[in-house]
This record gives sequence, C-alpha cells and structure tokens, in this order.
Amino acid sequence: MKDGYLNKTYRQTKQDVYNMLDLLKDELKEEETNDINWGHVGNLEHVRENLMESYCFVSGKEVEDVNQELADYRQNHTYPGFQIDLECLSERIANCQYECDMAAEGGDVSRSLHQECDVKYLTDVLNAVNDGNYGSAYEHIEGLTPLSADHVPLRLCEFLKQYYSG
Repeated sequence: MKDGYLNKTYRQTKQDVYNMLDLLKDELKEEETNDINWGHVGNLEHVRENLMESYCFVSGKEVEDVNQELADYRQNHTYPGFQIDLECLSERIANCQYECDMAAEGGDVSRSLHQECDVKYLTDVLNAVNDGNYGSAYEHIEGLTPLSADHVPLRLCEFLKQYYSG
C-alpha cells in the first residue's frame, strides 16, 4: 500500500510541475508588452532566477553551464530540445516511409500513396528547417492535412510559426 501511495504522489507532483510550467507559459504569452518598464524586467529576472535554481537542482548542472546553454540557444535562434524535436521528426518520417513500404507490399495502393505524400511533405519541412528557412518550413506544415501535421512535434511547430509571414 505504501508503494502505491508513493507512486501516486510522485506522479501527481510531477504532473503539477508540468501543469505549472504550462500555466507559466500561458501567463507569459498573455502578458501585456505595451509600456514595458524596468519593473517588468525585474519580475522576469526574478522568475528566471527561480527557474534556474529549480532546473539546476533537478538536472545537477551548474548555473554557469546552464547560462552557456541558454547563450547557445539565443545564438542559434532555437530552443532547448530543438535537436531532439528534429530527430523525432526524422524518426516519424522514417516510420511513414516504413508504413508506405508495408502498404505497397500489401497491395494497398491508396494507403501507400498517402504515406508517400506524408514522407515527401514532412521531408520538405525537415529540409526547410535544416536550411534555416523556418517560415517556409511552417508554410509546408500549413499545407499538411491535420493528421499529417500531427507528425511535427508541437513545440517545433510553435517555434516555426513565429517566422511565418503568411
């Protein structure tokens, strides 16, 4: 019984942390950016400091190392997990190609053609990202069917959206 309560408490606390991060993201998106003053900057620096402390505690990393990672992300105009999301997209493209091949072998021409289209369009997204054409990559995503667009990791999609001018 004790282990069940321990596991339940752990999962619930972990979910609370995820939910608080989502709430924080929502709050930052909704924050009014007109008439910015140094008080706003100080508030964000305080939040950043608290997040830094929490992240260092959980990851075991030193503040200097995390600051370097953040500087690298700023320089590369990406976000933490960018490479992981690209790898995930590559794996999903490979999976679509596998499904295409299996459908073709099974004689399901319609499904094979659908999967082949997904492979092409998702590869266009990946190539545009790798070329640094983020707006074009999002344009390709906009052209996908909703089911196909689900192959693109959400945070990558949200990142690319900010470069889209359409």
